[in-house]
Amino acid sequence: MNKPIKGQNLRIALSSGGTTNYLAAGKNCSFHGSANIEDVTTKDTPTGATEQEFVSRQYDMSSDALVVNADDAATWLDAVGKEIQFSCDLTTGSDNKTLSKSLCTGKAIINDVSLQAQDRSNATIAIQATTTGTVNFNHAATLAE
Repeated sequence: MNKPIKGQNLRIALSSGGTTNYLAAGKNCSFHGSANIEDVTTKDTPTGATEQEFVSRQYDMSSDALVVNADDAATWLDAVGKEIQFSCDLTTGSDNKTLSKSLCTGKAIINDVSLQAQDRSNATIAIQATTTGTVNFNHAATLAE
């Protein structure tokens, strides 16, 4: 029987130039999918009706994490607008390090990086990326008891 997936067991890994980065101490991460459609209504379409056609899928992902060191922050800030490889993974244990299964992989462009550093608080970084091209899903990926 499968058990529910906990937030601590989901991570987004971003890779560029042969280096894979996981956001340390991630507070949250999300993966959102949507379908892009377009209106293909013609003069032959019955009055009052519209015809929609599927064009493509788009996936957006984001993650918030603690900033471990200044080099990491600089690397992420420099990555805006660059295409990267990504994977959305399930892990085991509470440390979010041991890979259980990969849910999906693909390419994405980092379109937003925000660094927050408040006085007397831990600095955090928020990263958002939008997929480009095909996303490969592993539909058999489950976290079994």
